[in-house]
Amino acid sequence: MAHLSKPAFVVFGMALIACSSMSDVMAAGCNPGGNCFVDVTVGANCAISVSPDPLNVPQPRGAKSITWTIVTSGFEFASNGIAFKSPNDEFVEPALQGKKFSWKNKHTRAGVYAYNVNLVGSGPNPATCSLDPLIKNQ
Repeated sequence: MAHLSKPAFVVFGMALIACSSMSDVMAAGCNPGGNCFVDVTVGANCAISVSPDPLNVPQPRGAKSITWTIVTSGFEFASNGIAFKSPNDEFVEPALQGKKFSWKNKHTRAGVYAYNVNLVGSGPNPATCSLDPLIKNQ
C-alpha cells in the first residue's frame, strides 16, 4: 500500500471535504435531473424556515417536481400544506404524503411565485404555523 506524504495527504483531505460540501449543496435545491427539494424546519414559537429560500429553479424549461420535507419532529403539513398565493397554472398536481408535500412545476416561463407553508403541531403541540417564501423560475 502506498504512503501519502504529508502535503499529498492534506491536498487529498481538502478534496474530500470539497466533494462532501458539494453533495450537501445538492441536498436542498434543484438537482440536474430536474427534481427540487426544500427542507422545512420549525423553531421556537412556531418560527418556520425553509431552505433554500428562495428556491431558484434553473433552466432548461420543462416539468420539475418540488418536494418539501418537514425535518422537525412534532409537526405535519396542514391539508393546504403548500398553497400558492396567486392562482396560476404553473403548478399542478399537489400531493401530501406524511411529512412531504409536493407539486409539479410545469416551468414553462420565468417568474417569481409566492407560496405559503402551513403546518400544524401533532400530538400535544396544537400550534398552527405559517411562512411565505418564494420560488423563482429562471
